[in-house]
Amino acid sequence: MTSPIIDSHKVAVAAIVVNVALASVWLSSCFSERQSATGPGTSAGECRIPVSSPAVGTVIVFIKNFAFVPKQISIKRGTTVTWVNCDDPGTDSHTSTSDIGLWSSPTLASGGIYSRTFNDPTGTVFDYHCIPHPFMEGTVNVQ
Repeated sequence: MTSPIIDSHKVAVAAIVVNVALASVWLSSCFSERQSATGPGTSAGECRIPVSSPAVGTVIVFIKNFAFVPKQISIKRGTTVTWVNCDDPGTDSHTSTSDIGLWSSPTLASGGIYSRTFNDPTGTVFDYHCIPHPFMEGTVNVQ
């Protein structure tokens, strides 16, 4: 007979494995190294990131239609968040900039990425915005 502590640990590990598998399936539809017959690019509404991208394995915030998607995320301490500009080529560039000046990404053209690891204390809430478009706002909650 196994102890309840070992059984609950096995359940937790199984839940993590299932969540990672489901996330991999979901992300596989977003991450692709395939190119169309006319060359690289995306069609309207798509945001493709190469599987070799440093964004893979992080929490991703998409920049699409002049908005951060999702607008609010909750993460565990030590998690890396990656912002990916999915707006169409030729549209304005964006930034991810802390409201209190803790970080500021470089200007991200279409397809650009920026990552930050949040090693901040649990319970910290960070509001951020896009410098060229201050109406674009988001929040990171470190749990």
